[in-house]
Amino acid sequence: MTKEEKMQAKSSRKYSSHGIEWPLFGVRTTKNPYFKIEGEAHNAYVDMPNWIITEFLNRLDLLSKLAKDPEWLYAESLKLKNSFNEFLRKEVGNWLSISIRREPFGKRPFGVQVRINWELFQKFLEEFAKREDIPLEHKYEYLFKCRVEIAWMRKGPSEELMERKVKKISESTIEEINSILDSFIELLSEKRTTYRKKLLLKRRVPLLTLACLPEMILTFKLMRECVSRGTLSTCYREMRKVLESLSWVVTDDLLLFRKRNEDFKEFNFIPPLRIPSKEWYQWARSKGLIIKSISEFLKPLRLIREKVSVSRKAIENAFCRNVRYPLFLSFAKTDKLPPNDLKRIPSYESESLSIFVKENLREVMRELTGTPSSSLDELTRLLIGDRQFFAIRYPSNSFIIQLLGKMSNLKLSALYERYSYFVHSYDKTWQLYPFSSVLEFKIFKNELIRFTKLIKEVLNFLEKELLLRRA
Repeated sequence: MTKEEKMQAKSSRKYSSHGIEWPLFGVRTTKNPYFKIEGEAHNAYVDMPNWIITEFLNRLDLLSKLAKDPEWLYAESLKLKNSFNEFLRKEVGNWLSISIRREPFGKRPFGVQVRINWELFQKFLEEFAKREDIPLEHKYEYLFKCRVEIAWMRKGPSEELMERKVKKISESTIEEINSILDSFIELLSEKRTTYRKKLLLKRRVPLLTLACLPEMILTFKLMRECVSRGTLSTCYREMRKVLESLSWVVTDDLLLFRKRNEDFKEFNFIPPLRIPSKEWYQWARSKGLIIKSISEFLKPLRLIREKVSVSRKAIENAFCRNVRYPLFLSFAKTDKLPPNDLKRIPSYESESLSIFVKENLREVMRELTGTPSSSLDELTRLLIGDRQFFAIRYPSNSFIIQLLGKMSNLKLSALYERYSYFVHSYDKTWQLYPFSSVLEFKIFKNELIRFTKLIKEVLNFLEKELLLRRA
């Protein structure tokens, strides 16, 4: 047994609800001539705000260098202790506190102790993981504060003291996570079979979503592997990618196939969301032609509002319930045309498209007024413009997710932004060490439940639009 393991065994006999000593990263030491570290204060426990304890010890060192006499130092250290305990109460509650006591017979006059209410600590972990009012980035900021010191330890955490104990305590949570992943993989496989039979084979509807499902299934299998290796931060990046890809293909399928769109299939065109290319993106970016937000995209709705006396929200809702590719193209168009040597940028003939725009617009106006509008020709002409051809601006991922969220009335953007935290280079999302947190598994389980529920709702919306309404 190493020196660290002996110190941990001697100073801690505290157990989790699983009957296992709580895992720790390592043991604290100090060379302060006045203060001795005692008991629980030795141990840098997993899922406890170790940075606060370390900062307190560092502040004691500064006070010790300024010490006029032991009594002055004791009085100042009590003030410091009180301020840190007040901070701890605000940060984590009443389960963790620092205390200082006199050591009348020791080599050092004072001792530093950490008091832990283990029952309240377990309750804190459960509640913290579930709370929806705490942003995910704040949860990971807390995890980072707990384990950041791992990066500067002279040697890595003991497998026996940390990894094995985290695995054992998290065993039931990991089983729940794997069960959620397995059930969802099975659901995606069933959806794939249903779409193939009822839409592709029976109705000749080549859903792009159908082509995307195998990729999604592989991604969730990869996430299962990440869980088994304790690298959970990777899962959030994969979940965000799933949401991006699914939003693109579902939006394309809805624009192309919703509302018995057979007539439009005769129009000789390639759906732009099926052919995103680097060439198209680079040209659009160089010209400032990226569609970044749903509010920007919906600006042409003002033309409709000038013709009918209804609210902006009512017009937006009618648009989102009825929009298909004709209206989408007329809203996404730009008068700027790419040079002839750029072949992979979607462009369309205005006259050929106008009849389909008019019909799609008729559906929107009928929902708003209950009767055909006499201004359809004028609105169509205003939307299409007077150029013979027009190109399409490039839709950003954020815009596509916003659009699908509007169409489905689901909060896709909120979850997309939630996981963007793991895509950018924030140090708080660094794993540092696998199996270095029990709390992280609890947090991920709750996030996975929320994520899979939303993906199911997206697929259910697609089915309602394409399966039920086409019956």
